[in-house]
Amino acid sequence: MLDPLVRRDDKQFVVERDPTPQELEDMLTVWYVNIGTRSNGIVIVKDGVTLAVGSGQQERVGAVEQALVKAYQKAMDRKGIRYDPLDGASDRHKLSLNPLKGAVVSSDAFFPFEDSVKLLERCGVSAIIQPGGSKNDSEIIAAANNFKMAMAFTLERCFGHF
Repeated sequence: MLDPLVRRDDKQFVVERDPTPQELEDMLTVWYVNIGTRSNGIVIVKDGVTLAVGSGQQERVGAVEQALVKAYQKAMDRKGIRYDPLDGASDRHKLSLNPLKGAVVSSDAFFPFEDSVKLLERCGVSAIIQPGGSKNDSEIIAAANNFKMAMAFTLERCFGHF
């Protein structure tokens, strides 16, 4: 992984928490899975298992929302918890365990705003891998540090326009 350092206005912004060995393994897995997604691809992996993919959306937060709802709905299906697709994952509180706690997310493009990072943290995601390159990378790093999340920058996009 490359050094997660961003300079802005003569200040340095560094991701404070390194990924755990499991998060690092999941980061590699989630990044490779993301290579096969459409642009604005978001992939969620936990313990080597792909939980959900959100892709083909017009904006990053829409792809994040799509992936999170899919992950919760799949977990609800496995536990026999019925859901109405129009309500998304509104009954996720019925799950005994949060399936996203400790999960890793890959984004095929940078996060332009911290809203996606906040949403991922709220759902229990502990690490993110993304290309970086946004003019707001310093705010994204600050959000990751605030939430004690690990974050790695690949410095390259992986996506398909097909």
